[in-house]
Amino acid sequence: MSQKQNENGFDRIIEIELNAAAVLVGVLFWVMLSVFSGYENAWDDPVYWDFGFPGMLVTAFCFGWSAPERPIRRGIWMGLGHGLGALFCGLIHGYGFNLWPHMAGIGVVFAVLLGLSAAVGGFFVRRRRAIK
Repeated sequence: MSQKQNENGFDRIIEIELNAAAVLVGVLFWVMLSVFSGYENAWDDPVYWDFGFPGMLVTAFCFGWSAPERPIRRGIWMGLGHGLGALFCGLIHGYGFNLWPHMAGIGVVFAVLLGLSAAVGGFFVRRRRAIK
């Protein structure tokens, strides 16, 4: 089986694996913060805003740094994983899909912020490569 590469030589299989890892990281951030904080929603805990979301921004930046080809996708996938984690916790706590429409709007904002963080990481790597 031949592996498809894009114009930059970035392997399509690696991109799929990185996107899957970003989704998993997003889910884990929400679930772990929700479980350890004792709150039904992770963002109800101040620790989420002090360490959780900034940690996700740093992780998205690292994804962009490690794979600078189309880095914004990793941030967006991480934001989608974060939403899946929220949905999973909502189903466990019994409020199911009730909060999903409200959280979807906020989730889009989070995904954009995470995507921008990943794009900044990718930008620095591409710029560094161009200088050399």
